[in-house]
Amino acid sequence: NDNTGTKTASVTLGANDKLVVGSAGKFGAIGIGVSDLGNAAKVSVIAGAGLDLTVNGDLATGILASNTGNSSLDVTLTGGSIELTDANANGNSFGIRVFHTGGNGAVTVNTGTTTIGAVTAIDGDGINVVNTGTGLVTVNTGGAIKANKAVVGADGISITSAGGVTGKNDATVSGDPGIVINDNSAVGINWAVNANVDGAAGGVITKEDGTGATTVTVGAATTLIEGDSDGNKGATDYGVGMTATAGGNLTLTNTAGTATIQGASGIVASVTGGTGTIDINTKGQTKGSLGDGIKANTVNGKIDVTSSALVTAAAIGINANAAGNNIVNVNTVDITAGTGGVVATSQGGTVTVTDNGGGIVTTVGDGIFATSNGGAGNVTVIATANGNINTGGAGDQGVKISTNGTGNLTIDLDGAGNNKVVNVVSDDAAPPAIHTG
Repeated sequence: NDNTGTKTASVTLGANDKLVVGSAGKFGAIGIGVSDLGNAAKVSVIAGAGLDLTVNGDLATGILASNTGNSSLDVTLTGGSIELTDANANGNSFGIRVFHTGGNGAVTVNTGTTTIGAVTAIDGDGINVVNTGTGLVTVNTGGAIKANKAVVGADGISITSAGGVTGKNDATVSGDPGIVINDNSAVGINWAVNANVDGAAGGVITKEDGTGATTVTVGAATTLIEGDSDGNKGATDYGVGMTATAGGNLTLTNTAGTATIQGASGIVASVTGGTGTIDINTKGQTKGSLGDGIKANTVNGKIDVTSSALVTAAAIGINANAAGNNIVNVNTVDITAGTGGVVATSQGGTVTVTDNGGGIVTTVGDGIFATSNGGAGNVTVIATANGNINTGGAGDQGVKISTNGTGNLTIDLDGAGNNKVVNVVSDDAAPPAIHTG
């Protein structure tokens, strides 16, 4: 602890250090703790390769670091392990816990290849970072992080910041949920998922309450982002869930095509305030066991959804809804869904759905339903290859497009099969042009 005004509080360990702290039946043990006690000191914890840290008892913490103000906070590990032996499943133990209060000091956590909870899953969060200041939080992990998925709220990685978040996981993260990031800034969130995420109540969950953009990028080494590994189909057990409440843009990129994203709903992106846009581009499979495969909602922003692999869903395959006069673009290949293949809607903006082949199969509901309510937005459905659209419900249409505005309705189907079952509806007093072919 620094309470002398020297403005530095640090712990530096060499290689192959072994620390055992606490005992069974006791509580509150801390393996390594560094604090500035309110003097705005720079705080650092540095450990060489081969760290072997074990903390026993309830309410245990492997590494605890905290400071305030404009000074930085740095936890840098090289390799080794952090293990907690908390026998009480009450969610109060932490592998690494970091607090920064006020000011603009940056917060950095680099774990190297250090594993956290690899032998005994952490009873609380594997990594927990809270930053109430305006400094950027950077978290990079390269060793497996395992929180106890049976404990509600035991996150693999949990980050809360008021100054932006950037980072990556280069090794598997598991928890309840796997990764949770909350920010309230104009800087936003930028996270790279470079290894599998195994979540019981969500895989990767982000929320931006400021105007900053959120970008989640899925790397080629990732094969699975799981949001419902316990199979209880909780309504918010998303594979990837992204929310912006103040107009920040949301971008999800999974273009390597190696990763499946799945959960009760596969991908859910929602902008609930402002003019934020949504851009989802995935070449990997997406699965929703309870809800939609891919769902995107904005209040006044453009939506682009591109899926180049199979989408399976208990409800709608791809569901894109712009509540304003905004453009909606959906590109898809294969969909197997329970209550609708593609639903794309705008309140007066241009809506375009492109089926690039494969097939759209629904138990009930239309294969493609596209509509623009009011305004001059055109509605277009294009089939670019010989795909089939098969609907199972009585009266359901392969393709159904509609408008009650002045935009054109265009259906361009060049393939053989069932995709020529078409219903076109116009409620405008002077019906817009209708093009079919």
